[in-house]
Amino acid sequence: MTTLFIWTMFLSLSGAFVGLLLLLIHPLTGKYFSKRWNYYIWLLVLARLLIPFSVDADFIKLPDFFTGISAAARDADTDWQTGESSLTTEDNSTAQAPALPAPDTTSGTAAKSPAAASGFRSDAPSAYGSPALQTLLTAAAAIWLLGAASALFIRLYPYRRFVRQIKQTRTPVSDKAVEPIADDLCGRLHIGKKPALYESSAVFSPVTVGLLHPMIVLPAGKQDMTQLPFILRHELIHLSRKDLWYKWLCQLLLCLHWFNPVLYFVSRQINIGCELSCDEAVLSTLTDEDRHAYGNVLLNTAQRRLTCRGSAFSTTLLSGKRDLQNRLDGILHYKKQTRLCFLLSSCTLITAVLLTACSGIHPSIGSRNHTNTVTQDNSTQDSANVLLNSNLSDTGAASLPQKPQDEDKTVGQMYDEAQLLAGEDLQTQWSAASYHMSNRHIGAVDFFLHGSDTILIAYAARDTEIMLDSSFSLSGGAFKIIAVAPDGSVTTVDDTGQRTARVSMKQGRNVLKIVGNQAQLRTLEIDISSVNDSDFERIYYSESEEAAYLNVDRILSGEQTFHSNEFTDIIHYLEDDEVSDFFAALLDLGTPLTPEDICQILIFSDTRRSSEILTEAIAGGLMEAPDSQGIGMLMSYLDDDCRSALFDALPVEAFYDAFLESHFYLDTEQQKSCLNHYLEAGGSLSYDQFSELAFTLDADTAQWLYDRLLYSGRQE
Repeated sequence: MTTLFIWTMFLSLSGAFVGLLLLLIHPLTGKYFSKRWNYYIWLLVLARLLIPFSVDADFIKLPDFFTGISAAARDADTDWQTGESSLTTEDNSTAQAPALPAPDTTSGTAAKSPAAASGFRSDAPSAYGSPALQTLLTAAAAIWLLGAASALFIRLYPYRRFVRQIKQTRTPVSDKAVEPIADDLCGRLHIGKKPALYESSAVFSPVTVGLLHPMIVLPAGKQDMTQLPFILRHELIHLSRKDLWYKWLCQLLLCLHWFNPVLYFVSRQINIGCELSCDEAVLSTLTDEDRHAYGNVLLNTAQRRLTCRGSAFSTTLLSGKRDLQNRLDGILHYKKQTRLCFLLSSCTLITAVLLTACSGIHPSIGSRNHTNTVTQDNSTQDSANVLLNSNLSDTGAASLPQKPQDEDKTVGQMYDEAQLLAGEDLQTQWSAASYHMSNRHIGAVDFFLHGSDTILIAYAARDTEIMLDSSFSLSGGAFKIIAVAPDGSVTTVDDTGQRTARVSMKQGRNVLKIVGNQAQLRTLEIDISSVNDSDFERIYYSESEEAAYLNVDRILSGEQTFHSNEFTDIIHYLEDDEVSDFFAALLDLGTPLTPEDICQILIFSDTRRSSEILTEAIAGGLMEAPDSQGIGMLMSYLDDDCRSALFDALPVEAFYDAFLESHFYLDTEQQKSCLNHYLEAGGSLSYDQFSELAFTLDADTAQWLYDRLLYSGRQE
């Protein structure tokens, strides 16, 4: 049972990776690719959840997070069957030490990210096989099964009740004209077996249910024959594309992976894509006049009161408010796909399929070659070191690019060269089984370093001292912690592995570094929590962070030109309020910013404050208002309460196009407020503009706007 649980976790992680990737690109694909493409692309997530195999590829390596736990699960299952403990071997022999991981060979500072090096080792220490962890895994597996059963019951019970209500109240369609329309549509859509048609008082919107024996159920009463062909075409397209099977598969996998939040977002996108792609298929055969009529069908359906909700296992013409807005927007801006979009979507699909095939995260159950003991001698540690060196020569160079030989030679000389140590960091190898830094405390396990790495840069306001506690267990090479004074002099703080030292920090720029010459450390602990902020003007924890803040100073002082391609590298290191301050300063300087730049600012900053800064800048003329597409891009990232304020800040001549493009982000009262502000500011709507806009508004808002225009006399 625990083995099945572990496999489910790994498949869920793989599916979440693919899902997040697709969610990340969805704002672009949803805008430029066909609705059908955006609907079926989510099948890659379902495939990743179902298929426990992947293609090995060097260009994508997902971390093997739970491999140690996987081994414990294997032990738990073995113990369940044999009743034997896996803590000792049969002959009580000493276990072979697990191999240290091969260090990555990277260039520049990209290899320094602790996040990239974090995660469990594939042959985790023996503690993972403890009885306590095995018990925990068994309990977790039981909770998972209980959750899956509960999730399935929560979905199936309402569905069965819904179907039962339909069967109890259904009657054959009374209108004789309905059957010929259905027969004609089935022929056009190449549906061999026509579904059963019923009327029922249990539904207030057309709905399709049933996998093996599907039926289309219409609301009871006289059918509107002008709208019925659109309704039947919509539901029959669902049947011809097997959308019900798609939905069933999605919901059953969601029950199995009920603990994965990403899949709920994926399920939501599948449901939205199902209706949007069906609308697209309907629209492809309609004239402009018929498309408007189809939009009216959706509006009329949405206005009906739904007292008996449908199910995730059915398809229905009815949509929620936001979904209906998206569908109406799709109808209003419907365009046939161009050859360029088709080519781009095909290339994106191929890329997504390749990434999906290579993105598997798998447990190494049954692959452990060491037994779980708590003793280890020097000979086994030597074997581990030999294996590490073998990995460096055999796999390190093959998987990641090597630095030039002369640069590697320079890194080797650095350890004893004060001038090189005082300069910028230089390294060819940096890896760790786990690495973390919090509250000015650094901890690492199975750490390998060849080169130097900055851990603290402090600009002292005056001469002061700090306390540094350090310890490390060295198994190969050489390693030390050094301090670089403002004048470039280098002092060794710890090269023994166990020391508490006072470090003199002179006025100016002081640097603490760790330096390794093929250093292999089993553990590393550094504590610099004694640093008092009041003694320092600025404190940084890497050269790249320092460079980001210095670039901000240079940009704001006019010494350096702002470049959008460097923006992400800067704001990634700033605090939320600092990004907002930087944004305000850039606007004061008149720096041109693209909507893409502003989106990044809104993501990494205090969103509400930055939204207010943006609105005030546009209203005050500090910044030129983005075009309608730019406004649409910003709407997803703006603070909810600032969206209507942004529309109010737009010039009168830019309001209509922007509002038509993005008013779906506003609620009804906000829409009325923005339109009223526009009209009070001297704006007007032509008859064609009013007709175009009213089609996308709900009935009450459209009527309010009509009355408002008549009252003001501004409908031209």
